[in-house]
Amino acid sequence: MQNLTLSLNENIVKLTLSTEEDFKTASAQVDPAIAHDSEVLDTQAFSEIVLGLIKEVSIKANKKTILNYLVEPNDVILRFLTVNKKTGDIDEHIVAEIREKLGDQPLEELYFSYQKIAPFVYQFVAIKRDKMERILEIANHLGLSLQGVIPWLMLLPKLVGTNDPCIFIYNTNGNQVVALSELSGIYFSQSFEKEKTSKELEKLVSELSVYKRASPISKIYTVSSESFSLDPNYTVIPLLPSGEEYKGIKDFEMHALLNKLISDDPSLLNGQTNLLNLLPLPVEQKKSAPLALIGVGSVITLLLFLGLIYYKVVGNKSAEQSVVPGEDSSQVLSETAESTESTLAEPEHPSEAELKKEDLVIRVENGAGVPGVAAKTQEFLESKGYKVLEIGNAEEVGRADTLLKFKASKTGYKDLVINDLKDEYDIVTDETLDESAAYGLLMVVGLN
Repeated sequence: MQNLTLSLNENIVKLTLSTEEDFKTASAQVDPAIAHDSEVLDTQAFSEIVLGLIKEVSIKANKKTILNYLVEPNDVILRFLTVNKKTGDIDEHIVAEIREKLGDQPLEELYFSYQKIAPFVYQFVAIKRDKMERILEIANHLGLSLQGVIPWLMLLPKLVGTNDPCIFIYNTNGNQVVALSELSGIYFSQSFEKEKTSKELEKLVSELSVYKRASPISKIYTVSSESFSLDPNYTVIPLLPSGEEYKGIKDFEMHALLNKLISDDPSLLNGQTNLLNLLPLPVEQKKSAPLALIGVGSVITLLLFLGLIYYKVVGNKSAEQSVVPGEDSSQVLSETAESTESTLAEPEHPSEAELKKEDLVIRVENGAGVPGVAAKTQEFLESKGYKVLEIGNAEEVGRADTLLKFKASKTGYKDLVINDLKDEYDIVTDETLDESAAYGLLMVVGLN
């Protein structure tokens, strides 16, 4: 397999070829008549430049080649949305909040989705329709299968693998990009055309560390940034270690990190991080209102006719749903929580008042795929008085709801546990946990 990664910023196009044996790079300045900053104006002429770079890196004709396109911060919209379960129609509330946050940007001009990343918190991701269509045209001109359209900002929290709040600073092509992250998502970013001095940077970090927060952020992660010192209250952590082995990827850091992340976790391409998953699919809707494809026919025709664009939307649809411009907002996202309770006869159990929480031994598994979910759930359960034997990762990743799987002998605890968890988790239950297990309840935590 040969992975080509393509990006465009400040009229500089960069291409890398990644294989098991090698990592090759090539770049070229693009004429202003062909591209402006990160915006391609002439897809045919731009693709001819890229074909020249492909010859430079010497792809092998007998190997399958796939393409990933890195999207710049100015070309993607990333926000956090919050809801309260008492709000009523969550979909309607989210769409209204999106429109308010976007201001003058019409929602109908975007491909977007929102996905729950924590109880009451959603990650919103959007890209302009015309931007996406140009990327699809480029893949067509190149004759390559397009595997992913990736906003590299969304890769940064995945690189550090933490839900903790942090600040990222990345210097690229003379620009300085600053982003704020929490819950493995991005909720603020800003790009500066001129790199800030150490004093200016310290002032900026000080202001952003308390941006909409009760407690300041203390961790600062850098990518391709010169070393700098800040107030001792901040911890500055480089994402790439220094050393000779990293000199070969200078100015191509995000290309290399994307390939590493995909290699370590291919499921990265199945969620919001891959903007191809925001494209509407021509599928039949069971709801009374038909699926609206107004204004997107050209994209669907392009996808079906060319057959060159490789992508798939997998995972639980209740966790993430693409939005079609013009579609009834009530169809944006649906959350299902169908009970899978066993039909086994329920044995007699002591009353809830007689139950002791510490007698119910629990194993917690992370089924959301968001780092830190199992540990945070352990803290929550223990604060409620339960005993957590162990935590780990579930085989199933990306589930939307939270599964409570009881031993038949422990189902007397079901109502007690549900009452303690229902405000924070969308719950389904099962009573088929093997009686030989060392714990009485398996809790697989979803995105909720």
